[in-house]
Amino acid sequence: MSYKIGNGAWVDLSPKLIENPSLIWEAVFSPDAKADLGDYDFRVKFTDQSEAESNWLEKNRLVTVNNSLPVIDQSADNFHVTEDNIKEFDLSTFGSDYESEKNVIWSLNPDSVNTKIFNATILRNKILEIRPLDNMNGQDDITLILTDTDGGKREKTDVTIVIDPENDAPSAPTSVKITPDSPTTLDSLVCSASGSIDLDNDKVVYRYQWYKNNVIQPDLKSADVHNSLTKKGEIWRCEVTPSDGKVDGILKFSEVKIGNVAPKLNTIKTDGNTKDVIISYELEDPDNDLCDIKLEYKAKGSSWKSATTSESLQGIAPNKGLNITWKSSIDLPDIEADDCKLRIIANDKVLPSDAKESEIFILDNKPPKFNVVAVSNPVHRAYIDISISSHEELSDKTPNVSVKINEQDYKIDMNKVGDKIWTGNIKLDNGFDGNILVTVNGTDVYGNSGKEEIQREFKIPAPEPIPTRFALGQNYPNPVINDTRIPYELTESAIVTVRIYNINGELIRTIEEGYKSAGYYNTKERSAFWDGKDDFGLSAASGVYFYHLRAGSSEEVKKMVVQR
Repeated sequence: MSYKIGNGAWVDLSPKLIENPSLIWEAVFSPDAKADLGDYDFRVKFTDQSEAESNWLEKNRLVTVNNSLPVIDQSADNFHVTEDNIKEFDLSTFGSDYESEKNVIWSLNPDSVNTKIFNATILRNKILEIRPLDNMNGQDDITLILTDTDGGKREKTDVTIVIDPENDAPSAPTSVKITPDSPTTLDSLVCSASGSIDLDNDKVVYRYQWYKNNVIQPDLKSADVHNSLTKKGEIWRCEVTPSDGKVDGILKFSEVKIGNVAPKLNTIKTDGNTKDVIISYELEDPDNDLCDIKLEYKAKGSSWKSATTSESLQGIAPNKGLNITWKSSIDLPDIEADDCKLRIIANDKVLPSDAKESEIFILDNKPPKFNVVAVSNPVHRAYIDISISSHEELSDKTPNVSVKINEQDYKIDMNKVGDKIWTGNIKLDNGFDGNILVTVNGTDVYGNSGKEEIQREFKIPAPEPIPTRFALGQNYPNPVINDTRIPYELTESAIVTVRIYNINGELIRTIEEGYKSAGYYNTKERSAFWDGKDDFGLSAASGVYFYHLRAGSSEEVKKMVVQR
């Protein structure tokens, strides 16, 4: 079994064998809402078990499918509108159609509208708009028409429209004002209204509703708003609604924009050493704006100049205990001043604060100076004595002293021997002949670092050969006419003493040679010298004399002759 409409294709049905009471073949044809409207043709044929088929038996226009009309719900009635108010009713829920479901079109019969009471209009094919005439009330019926997509229509003629009477609302205020009209975050807002008229002579009261940036503030329904609730840049609107206690009139509003307040600086203090001066301050801003800070300095009567800082001074949040570090050694290097001042100015990118100045303070960025002396030790010539003095106190106990010899640096241990005076030494190798570079570094109590260098030339004699045994040589000349030289040799360093005795063994003269290093003392310049006199300065008489030399634990005696 199959069916078709017009020149369309055949559509198979599913037949079933039914005993009713005889055997019959039956198929169900059930067009849905999407079926095409019109006359449908049907046909049938049989096939036996050997698959032999009969001819088709056709019946044209056997079934006609017609459009079903839309349905208007009986509840579409008694639409109430308050006098002097316009109201819209959505009719979507009151109409339906089997084929197009909710896809229906509403209209009305304009002749059914009593325009002496109200006007009625269908908007967007589904919205019933009722506009009562001014100060009119009552009721009347209108006729609504519902049309489906296939053109089927259904009318409802007894749709009642009721215009309910209502008290006349007071008129809108003629004046709504917020004071001050150019507020800042330091100002509270006060709204006032006047000028509403009530035709019923009812007492008019005003209701206030505040909005912030177009957002209703449910808790703000009084005529004023405290300044603690406002912030810079916000738009505050006060809507004023007149009421006679029964009905509200048309509202009116006023708006203001919260303006900016300049930031304020408090309690500027300075601390720290003079190279890194720490400035403590407090920054206030009622708007809580981020501020840019400008730091300036002046010293020795100069004008204000921009200061170099360790921190960024952009976008500083208001707070207490804020700090800035002034790098004074960059702006005022190598200077001493007792009249230095700093000042700060804050700017919230709209308004600047008043300048806030610090107390006068001392600034010392002058590095310490050093006086450096390097000389050979008069006794031990291989030792170089280094003396350092400074004009001010240092942060460390001693300056840092180094000596460069043949491109190699040696650190020198210094000892404090007086007020800002230090000494130390370094031993040079025997035979050294060249320059040494003495470098002094030190930091004063203000953190200023100073440096001094001197270069000096030194010549250290080469070491002399050392005798293998102690020896006392014969004096020369001998006999002694006026004076004589006494040579000797030392195997080790010692204090040398020469004593002269007469023939009777009496000591007539003591000669202290002092401390002598091991070596040969045979030359005229190095040997011991006797001027031929006794300890009283009298010339020794002619005769035989003995000279005795002691050097540490070594001693020896020799004879000589004095001839006058």
